[in-house]
Parts: sequence; structure tokens; C-alpha cells
Amino acid sequence: MHAEVGIQARTELGGYLRAERELQRIPLSEIADATKVPLRALEALEAGRWESLPATIFVRGFVRAYARHLGIAEQAAQRFNDTLALVQRQEQQRVDPPVALPAATRDLPHRLGFALFVILLLIIATITFSVLWGGGPEASPRAACDRPAGDAAAREASGRAASREAPQSQRHGVG
Repeated sequence: MHAEVGIQARTELGGYLRAERELQRIPLSEIADATKVPLRALEALEAGRWESLPATIFVRGFVRAYARHLGIAEQAAQRFNDTLALVQRQEQQRVDPPVALPAATRDLPHRLGFALFVILLLIIATITFSVLWGGGPEASPRAACDRPAGDAAAREASGRAASREAPQSQRHGVG
């Protein structure tokens, strides 16, 4: 219905211009020659077919030149402005239907929140387990670096001594 009102308003403006031109018995070709507006554009303007006309700023100039040639510039300009305001209001009121997003896109914020929750939960669990069952300070790499060098040397020496004391048959795998 809104589109019909806009078409009707454009047609009324074109009909008004045509009626004034015919009242003065001026052929459309004469107006086209005098105003330098293409004849096809004037025909489209009178018929209310604005979709075949160039941008609105050009149509405004066409109407102004046409009306000036007929001597009705002020009335035609007012009618054009009223028609243009009506058409623009209808275009602003026209609401395009919302585009339905795929389910995966609609649920993305929920999925992202859930993923962050799971990651945070895993981090907390890892920290908790490492603190509770980590084996104390001796198991940490830092504790191994903090031990005196003499302890490591003593263990190594005792390991060599134990291997010397082992019977030769055990070292060579002879039973």
C-alpha cells in the first residue's frame, strides 16, 4: 500500500505538469528543446516513472526547468517537494525483513561463553592438582637446582662404587 501512495503522488505531480502544459497548448517536444531536458525524461516525469529517471537532484532540476517554462515554477516546486518528502518518508518507513542467521551464528556467543568457562575450569583444576599432588618441594625443578652440588657428586660416587662391587658375572650378563 505504501508503494502505491508513492506512485500515486509521483503520477499526480506528472499529471499536474501535463495538465498545465496541455492547458497552455505547448507540445512536450518544445519544452524539451527549450529546457534541454531529454524528451524521454519529460515523458517519464509526466507518467510518474521516476525509476527510469536519474538521481533525485537531476529530477528536481527537470521539474524546475519544466515548470519555469510553463510559468508555474513556485507551485510545481512546492508540489515536487511535497511528493519527494512523501516518497522519502515511505522509503524510511519501509522495513526490510530481518535476515535469519544460521543456527551456528546465532548460538556463537553462547558457545564462546561455554568454551571460556570450560578452559577456565581446566586451568583451575590443573593448578589445584599440581598443588595437592605435586610431590612437595623436592619434586619441583627449582628444588633440584637448589640442592648442593656435593649431594649429586656423592650419589654419583656411590653409584660407581656399587657397580665395582658387583660381581663380574652380573656386569657381563653371564649367569
